[in-house]
Parts: sequence; structure tokens; C-alpha cells
Amino acid sequence: MERKNSFKYKKTVIFLLCIGILFIGKTGAISAGKVVNIYVIKSLNIKPYNSALKGFFESLEEKGYTEGKNLILNYYLLKGKRKEEKAIIKKIEEEKPDLILTVGTEATKKIHQAEIRDVPVIFLMVLDPRKNGFVKSNQNSGNNFTGTTMKIPVYLHWQAMKSVIPGIENIGVMYNPLESSEMIKNADSFAKKNRMELKAVSVLSSKDVPNVLTGLISEINMLWLIPDSTVDSEQSLQYILSLTLKNKVPVMGYAAHLVQKGALLALSCDYEDIGRQGGELSWKIINGENPGTLPVTFPRKALLSVNVRVAKHVGIEIPVQVLKEAYKVFN
Repeated sequence: MERKNSFKYKKTVIFLLCIGILFIGKTGAISAGKVVNIYVIKSLNIKPYNSALKGFFESLEEKGYTEGKNLILNYYLLKGKRKEEKAIIKKIEEEKPDLILTVGTEATKKIHQAEIRDVPVIFLMVLDPRKNGFVKSNQNSGNNFTGTTMKIPVYLHWQAMKSVIPGIENIGVMYNPLESSEMIKNADSFAKKNRMELKAVSVLSSKDVPNVLTGLISEINMLWLIPDSTVDSEQSLQYILSLTLKNKVPVMGYAAHLVQKGALLALSCDYEDIGRQGGELSWKIINGENPGTLPVTFPRKALLSVNVRVAKHVGIEIPVQVLKEAYKVFN
């Protein structure tokens, strides 16, 4: 009898432990050291996204969370198939994991549209979470979402410009007011404080880019390209880089591939560190903080790429220290 009772007792304890694990953290409080179940939803299987994931899990590992020990990971890649996507959402709703990690705007959009509100969601590799409606503001989301944005702060862009061309004064930029007005407002304020002039010209259609640039190029000594879908069509970028090179006007871009194609310099995100920032946010949630009160984080590291050949063409000598510290140097 004692053995049977003991066996029943052990089964009961094991059952209760399993139930406890399933319900840990559903209100945002997950005790440190407990098993954490994370659903990872990726928009695409590409290198930048994988780098961000690497940083995310390295950050958690430093806090003592490793897969196979106290971390359960469920990976899903969006393939554009509605049946599969519905199945993923249903599984999440049924299992209610401790965290959902979305990588990319499309993955975040799918989870947001599914209206899963009782599980904390951390997003990575999203350019503008507020514009996409994932959060009400970057200070606090007001819902169960938080994460990291890929928007590099304006002051880092301008510090990079000054490091390469110390005497820079007149900077031009084309933008769609419906898409980038806040960024331009911040940039204008920063320019005035630093005795520089920003000539910002609005563009409502990519068809207007050639005429606008032709009028702008004679008034500036640098063109600043920002992530703006109206201006940055493939055809427009080819025209912009061709005309600026012809007129020996340096261009600052937002990605290394633009420097390779003819921009003088660019700042791009450190994807792995963006992942680490997301990991730090998840650690706060694991320890009981409400995702709705955690501010969206901006990139704290930016990688500088420069093109030496373009610098020679436009008559600029890039400081040796800048070349030493640059992430990528194109010759």
C-alpha cells in the first residue's frame, strides 16, 4: 500500500509541477530560473534576421537561460501560406507561451493582427513600430508589445557626417511628409543647434525625384538619404547616385550596399546588438515587468561604411582614424 500511495503521490507532484510550468508568466511575471517557453516567428530566413536572433539568445544565455535547460524554443518561418499561418496562431492561442519573439515587420504584423493580447510580444528588426500601429508611442506601447526599432537616431547620422567631413554645412534631403516628417523635424532641430543647414524638400511621388534633385543639388554640399519608400525606389536610387557622382556631391546613405554602389558613407544597424537589446527587454519581462510600460529601444550601435574611391572622386580625404574604425571600407 505504501508503495502505491508513494507512487500516486509522486505522480501528483509531477503533474502539479507541469501545470505550474504551463502557467508561469501569463500575467508577465516569470520567476527567474523557471522554464521559459518562447515562440519565434520570422518574416524571412535572411542573414540580418539570424544575426539579430544570435544576439537575442546570447543575451539570455548570459542571464542563465539556455535551450534544452530552462528555455523551450518553437521556431516558425512565415511562408505566405494562410493555412500554415492560421495553424501557428491557433497553436499560440492554445499553448499560451511565456513570450512571442517576432523578427521582421511582416511577422510582427501577423501577430498584431491576430490580436493575441495575453502573451508578451517582443519584436526585432522593425523599422517603424509606431507607424505600423504595433505601439501607441515609443515611450510605452499601451499593450503587450515592445521591442527594438531599426531607426538609427538622427544625431548618430550627423556625427558620422562631421567625422568624415568636419566642415559640412549645407545638407539636403528628400522625403515624403506622410512617411518621414518626424525624422526630418528632429534632424532640422539638430542641424540648427550645430550651426548647419538642412534643406529638406518633400517628394510625394518617386516620379518627382529627378526634378527635385536637379533643383536641390546646386544648393548643398552633401545629400542625406534616409529610409523613405517614396524616394528609395530602385530606379530613383540609381538616378540619385549617378547624378550626385557626376556633380561631385557626396551622399550619406543608410546601408552598406549604397556605399558600394556610389554613396560616400552610410550608417547601418548592428543587427546582433539589436538582438541583444531585445534579449534585455525579454529579461525584464521574465522578471515581472509589463511590456506595455517598457519603451521601444533604438539602436545604440551603428556601423560606418565608407567608399575611398568615391571620396577621391568628390575631393574629400577621409581621416585615417575614421578608416581604422569603419565597419566596411570600399576601395
